[in-house]
Amino acid sequence: DLAAPGTRRLLVNGAYWLLDLEIPKDGTKVDLVGELNPSQYSFRRGDYWPTQNKRPADFRLRR
Repeated sequence: DLAAPGTRRLLVNGAYWLLDLEIPKDGTKVDLVGELNPSQYSFRRGDYWPTQNKRPADFRLRR
C-alpha cells in the first residue's frame, strides 16, 4: 500500500541498500509527488480465472 509512508520508505531504503548507498541519517524523503489514487484490487477465489478463458498474451501491455 503505497499510500502509507512506511511502505514507501521501505521501498526507497531497499533501493539505497541494493545500490550500496548509505541511507541518510535523517531518513529518506518519501513525500508523494502529486496525487495518489490507488485502484481497488482483490484476490480471486475458486474458478474465477478458469472461467475467464484468458491466455498470457491477453495481459500484454499495449503501447
